[in-house]
Amino acid sequence: MRQDADWVIEISGFLGIINILGAEHLVVLVGKDEVCRLPHKHQPSPTQMSIIYELQDIELIPFRSPKKLDTKEQQLRSIREGLKRYLECGFYFSHTLDLTSNAQRRERHPPSQQQSPYSSLDKRYMWNYNLY
Repeated sequence: MRQDADWVIEISGFLGIINILGAEHLVVLVGKDEVCRLPHKHQPSPTQMSIIYELQDIELIPFRSPKKLDTKEQQLRSIREGLKRYLECGFYFSHTLDLTSNAQRRERHPPSQQQSPYSSLDKRYMWNYNLY
C-alpha cells in the first residue's frame, strides 16, 4: 500500500470501465456473498465445486476528481447511485462456471483443457462481454 495515498479500498473484483456523461469510471466489486456450490462434470477437478456469488456492493471510482460541484456532477452522482442500486440487486457470478449458458448448452460446447471456462459462453447474457 502506498504511503501517500489519500484513501484505500479493498476490492474483490474488477467489473469494468463505464463512461457516464463523458466521465470514465472504474467499476469494482467490494462486497459479495456465497450463494451456493454446484458440482458439474466440466470442473477442473471432480472434487472441486463451482461457487456462485451474489454481488452485494460495488464502487464506481471516477478516473478524475471533479474540480467543482456543478450540475454535471449532480447528474453523475445520481446516475452512479442508480447504477449501484441496479447492480447490487440480484447480480450473480462465478469464477469457474459459465452462468450465461444452460446445462444443455454447456454439454454441447464443453471447454477443452486448453481453453478458458468461458470460451463457450453466450455473449447475449454476459453484460461485460466487450471487456472479455
